[in-house]
Amino acid sequence: MKGKSRMPFELAGYLKLGDAVIITDQDHRILDINGYYERTTEYSTNSIIRFKAGFLKSGITPLYTYTSLKNELREGNPWSGVFTNRKKSGDIWHFSITITPII
Repeated sequence: MKGKSRMPFELAGYLKLGDAVIITDQDHRILDINGYYERTTEYSTNSIIRFKAGFLKSGITPLYTYTSLKNELREGNPWSGVFTNRKKSGDIWHFSITITPII
C-alpha cells in the first residue's frame, strides 16, 4: 500500500501549518501528512500513504468519541476532541484534534 496518492492541489497549503496535519479522502485513507506529523508519530509519509487513518488507534480512546466524530462528519460539520493513538514506536500519544470535512 505504499506510494504517493493523488491529493487535490487546493489542500496542499494545509501541509504548511505548524501543527501535525493529516489529509485523508472521504474513505479516511491517508493522502498526505506534513513534517510535523512525521516527527510526532514517527511514521514517514511514504510508509502510511493510502492506509486508513484508523490504523493508528490505540484502543484507549473511548468508543463514544468515534461515534461523536462520525455523527458530526456525516452531517458535514467539523469535529474537535481528544484521541489517544500509538506512535510507530508503540508509545502512547494523546492529542487534541479538529477534523474538518472539505468537499
